[in-house]
Amino acid sequence: MQNLTNFFKNNAIAREDKVSIAISNRFLDDGGKPIEWVFKSLTPSKIDKIGLAPKEQRMLMMLEECVVFPDLKNADLQNSYGVYGVVELIDELLNPKEYGELVNVLIKINGSSKDRKSVV
Repeated sequence: MQNLTNFFKNNAIAREDKVSIAISNRFLDDGGKPIEWVFKSLTPSKIDKIGLAPKEQRMLMMLEECVVFPDLKNADLQNSYGVYGVVELIDELLNPKEYGELVNVLIKINGSSKDRKSVV
């Protein structure tokens, strides 16, 4: 027999909301290893909200919601590149190959098997 209490939060296996991956080999820690970026997945309601946004705003919204580390909104980080804003920072921070990896991670952690062109 099925039991509704099996769906209670204290009985559920925790969601894996975060993933870490090195997007670039150009940013190294003190030991010379690539620094991993930390991403969190979106909630279903945020996925729906982003899906309703104009297409040109969707990737920015995903970047702002999903990238935990590095903090792309950090003023010191943006100032070090002479830019203001997440989009401008990403343009300076990553090359096209690295940006493609970033987009792929964002799509993968949010459960989309669609082609990335539908998101960006």
